[in-house]
Amino acid sequence: MTGMIPADPGRIGSGLAAGGGGEGPPDLSPNQIAEIQRLAARADHLVDAAHSANTRRAYATAWRQWSAWCLGFNLDPVVADARWLVLHLTALAETRSLSTIELRRAGVLAIRRRLGFPLHLEDATIGEATFQTFLQGLRRSKGARREKKVSRWSNTFRRAGTSHPLRCTCASPPTI
Repeated sequence: MTGMIPADPGRIGSGLAAGGGGEGPPDLSPNQIAEIQRLAARADHLVDAAHSANTRRAYATAWRQWSAWCLGFNLDPVVADARWLVLHLTALAETRSLSTIELRRAGVLAIRRRLGFPLHLEDATIGEATFQTFLQGLRRSKGARREKKVSRWSNTFRRAGTSHPLRCTCASPPTI
């Protein structure tokens, strides 16, 4: 098709037609097509720069493992739902640390989002539980420490170099 940039899943310029997204005018000049391709390549570079090389490598490993696991059950890793992700994470929990499991989850979710098939886990249910309940159980069973709650004002006082305003820090109590 004239005036169309070839498809490459997950890339900004993928299947981009001139004229804003849908079918564009077929009479684009070669210079216009080249400019669209240049801009799309630059945008893809900026998207890639959002993550460090180590993060991209870790996400690629997560995606390869997720894909291999899904294909072992004749599933398409791009469209498998949250229940399958839960089973995959459960399988990982048998041999991997919590940080590795959470990194693999983040990698799968990021790549699916980039491919245009995001998994919406906020409202996903697995049987009678939610995905968040599953993660809480996973963290508890793997021995993750709960976050320590900090006073809402403690950082403010620390930055100001003062103690709590209701506590007197002077040498002698103030006279009234």
